[in-house]
Formats: sequence, C-alpha cells, structure tokens
Amino acid sequence: MAGHRAIWLGGLILAALLASELRGNKADEKPAAGDFQVGLVDLKQVFEKLDRLKEQTAALKKEVEVKDRELKVKAEEFKLRVEEHRKLTPDKQKEDKPEMEKLQLALKTFVDTQKKEFLKREAELYEAAYAQVSEEVGRQAQRRKMSLVLRMNDPTVEGEGQKSPEQILKLLNNGIVFHRPELNLTNDVIEALNGR
Repeated sequence: MAGHRAIWLGGLILAALLASELRGNKADEKPAAGDFQVGLVDLKQVFEKLDRLKEQTAALKKEVEVKDRELKVKAEEFKLRVEEHRKLTPDKQKEDKPEMEKLQLALKTFVDTQKKEFLKREAELYEAAYAQVSEEVGRQAQRRKMSLVLRMNDPTVEGEGQKSPEQILKLLNNGIVFHRPELNLTNDVIEALNGR
C-alpha cells in the first residue's frame, strides 16, 4: 500500500511541476473556471514503449552479459585455485592463504564494481528518459491547454472472465476512477518521442 502512495505522491509532484511549468512565471494569473483541464499520462506504459530506451537498455544488457561471462571465467579459475589449495599440506595452505584471500577479494571487487557501474548507467538512462518524457508531457499539455497532468496507471485488465486477485487490486488501487479518453496524453507522448 505504501508503494502505491509513493507512486500517487510522485504523480502529484510531477503534476505540480508541470502545472508550474505551464503557468510560466505568472503566479498571479488565475485560470478562468472553465479553463482548468487535467490531463493524464501512464508513465509505465510510456517507458515500456520508448524505442530509444529499449535500444539503450538492450545494449546495456548485452554489456552485462559479456561481463557476466567474464565473471564466470574468473569464478571458475578461482574454483580451480581453491581445489589446488585444498590439496596442499597444512603448512603450504598457511603460506598460500594470503594469496587465496587476495584472489577472493579481487573477485568480489570485480563483481561489486561491475554491479555498481551497471546500476549507475541504468539509472542514468532512466533519468535521461524521464527528463525527455516530462518535457514532452509539458509540450502536449500546453498544446491542449491543460493546467495539470497527473500520472496514472492504466486500469484496463486484459482478458475475459475471472480476474486474478492481482488484477483486481490493480483496478482498486488506481487513483483514477474515470476519465474521458481525450484527456489521456500517453499515446501522444509515446508517438512524439518515438518519432524523433
């Protein structure tokens, strides 16, 4: 439940930022009562359908796979070295112990470094994509003269018949109960970003 509140709060923050962007710096101006329009955007769907982000994450995944194969080779080498170490006499094992610890530390450092690097790069990809999406949402909202854009989760549930508990919870936890389809900016944002 806390995760849903965080998503909803994030949507409100995005909406407030977009609303202030749309107003420009005219804080004293108030829209006429009939001028206030709210738009909606499904950010999850936008991110899933961004061609450039899919390409970038696929390239990053290939790099991860290369490093993973490299790690498996290093791990196999270390495993063989451990087997050699176990065959040594106790005195020789004592002598060899610092070298084994050094190899183990090097392997752990390699894993930790690669993990941090790839997580950082993935975060940078999503941060850049989020900036582009936010900018495009603002453009679409201005074009349609919307005062506010809220984040939504598409409440449609696929399939006929019996719904799973997860599908029902998804419907119940959606912050938007009803909206006119023309208020949904999602497809326009996706098309605009993929068309660049």
